[in-house]
Amino acid sequence: MKFLLYFIVGRLVVSLTTYYGSRGQGFTAALVSMFPSVTVLTFVLIYKAGGEASVISYAKNLAFGVPPWILYIIAVAMLCEHIGIWLSLTVGVILYLGVSFCLGLLRLDPSSACLHAGQRRNKNKEKFVPDFYRPGRPDRPQKTSPKFK
Repeated sequence: MKFLLYFIVGRLVVSLTTYYGSRGQGFTAALVSMFPSVTVLTFVLIYKAGGEASVISYAKNLAFGVPPWILYIIAVAMLCEHIGIWLSLTVGVILYLGVSFCLGLLRLDPSSACLHAGQRRNKNKEKFVPDFYRPGRPDRPQKTSPKFK
């Protein structure tokens, strides 16, 4: 059912953008395509499935896509008139993928995206241990081998 909702929202955005764009109303088409309906839906569904920490992680990593996306848009806008739509789209997508890859390599600590609420790194920095498994908390149950879902 949720995939049907994804499809309907995505198709609606594409249809409205195409409609307004083909009528020469580029500003309205851009507003429709940039309206965060898909992102809002994604945030809500991630929250329901993984909680607040998952939404925060997704939002922080989503920000890495903004600079490559801006370069993609600039490339298409500047090159379309000179080399045509297909070649400008190709250059824009290659630029987007290349810059995204480079930004992915430059991320400071990619494992920090795996932290969930109530978890801290252990001394070995190899895996995460929830607070309620830590020894020395008499008010919490003590377990020796944590199992994650």
